[in-house]
Amino acid sequence: EGGGAGVKKGFLHEAKVEAPKDADRFVLEEAQGLLDKVDELHAEDCEETNPFRAKYQARELLQKMMKQLAACEWRGTTSSFEEVRVATSLRAEYMLGVNFYDCEETSSGEKTLVGAVERMRASPTFSRVALMDALNHLGMIWCGRSEYSRAREYLEQSLSLHGTGEERLAGAVDSPEGRQLTTTLFLMAQVHQHSGEAA
Repeated sequence: EGGGAGVKKGFLHEAKVEAPKDADRFVLEEAQGLLDKVDELHAEDCEETNPFRAKYQARELLQKMMKQLAACEWRGTTSSFEEVRVATSLRAEYMLGVNFYDCEETSSGEKTLVGAVERMRASPTFSRVALMDALNHLGMIWCGRSEYSRAREYLEQSLSLHGTGEERLAGAVDSPEGRQLTTTLFLMAQVHQHSGEAA
């Protein structure tokens, strides 16, 4: 796998990052702005000679932010502080996994996404859409390795989050969950095709 090798391992255990002076402001206000900036960088078109330039910038933001959020643990003064801090950290971890995948660093993407999925499932504040997207990306990773049974395991987990067939039909197609369902069903069809099964 290509560039960015120096930031793949131990990114939470490199240089220590001090907690922001105002933990409440960072967690409850500034962190969301950083995630929005990451979204903008992920959507940015880069020159062909350096196609992942913006995504590498996004990665640096995410990695620093995750360290800052970890350093803020129990430093807030509001009742919602820890809940928001954990939820924001989970979103950043999931976005980092997608970032690795988008930069064609699939092993790092898989490892980060698996960790994010485990922590999202264990958290009462996880985002269902983020969990669906993380599972879909893990399905894509295993499809890319022609390991279709492994891919199907993740896709079925994603599909189960959409509820029953009637509930899926009732959902808006252009909603975030609806778009994830469309992705899940598309990938599942690919898995069935390569497995020689009926969809």
